[in-house]
Amino acid sequence: MYNELEYDLVELDLPNIIYAHRKGEASKVKTETHPFLVPLLVKLAKARPKWKLVGTRYNVRPDNVVWANAFTVFEGNEELGTVRKDYNHGTGSDCFAIDNKRMADKRQRGSATTTKDVKKAFKTITREFHGLTTEELLRDARGAANIGVSAVERDRRNTYQLRLSAMREAALAFALDNWDAFTPFAREQGVPGIMLDTFHEAKEQNDEAQRLNLAHSAHNAGGSNEGAGMLVVLRGNDYIIQRGDETLILTQDQLTPHMRRCIGMLKLTEKGGFIPDIGVKTDEYQMFIMPETKETECE
Repeated sequence: MYNELEYDLVELDLPNIIYAHRKGEASKVKTETHPFLVPLLVKLAKARPKWKLVGTRYNVRPDNVVWANAFTVFEGNEELGTVRKDYNHGTGSDCFAIDNKRMADKRQRGSATTTKDVKKAFKTITREFHGLTTEELLRDARGAANIGVSAVERDRRNTYQLRLSAMREAALAFALDNWDAFTPFAREQGVPGIMLDTFHEAKEQNDEAQRLNLAHSAHNAGGSNEGAGMLVVLRGNDYIIQRGDETLILTQDQLTPHMRRCIGMLKLTEKGGFIPDIGVKTDEYQMFIMPETKETECE
């Protein structure tokens, strides 16, 4: 609701028809209700004396006069809707434009309900402008509850996940160091036996995949990173080798023992086949091989 601390409230046609000017602006102009709106607003103000019709927009007229052409209707502090003067280009005449959230929710098109008839406008406003119904209050409450509950859940979940994430590696290390004591407890907590029985195998496979990904990331980073793997493209009898920023075209005899071993093994696999610490065959004539390490050195 517009208050006298922020606004100069100027009485217009009746005590409950006012205009809300920003502080200090009321004295600069003479404010009147737009003549087209006067019959409707006066009728509403008399029929609903507890309503306040607050002007919020105006047209500037000659002689420092302004015509208020848009009003917001309040009952207490509750906003019931808006009434403004509009123009119907189809009929070439002024009309009343009436709207509130209830009407907008039911409306199929347009931004307001319009009519040039005072009686129809009065009937529409007195029918549609009222406090929220029980169902509307419950609908708003449901929406607010959805937002409120989601916000609480999301905030608490994020806080918990941060703690859980910080503890994850330590908890896993503790479980691995105490595996014989941990597994019976985990089974009692509902962890499927197959998950526990195959955990070490899955962990080793994940470690292998992470080593592959690190070698690939080092390759993509360029430079002469020793941890970088190599792209290999087979082209006839030639081998196109790329490691970091370096590209070589080699023959079979020019391949290092490590290259020859990795390429030879990957040639025998299917597309998408992965051999730990060797590489992955990405297509019929393409592969990515791991870097040579002390463990994979070939004589």
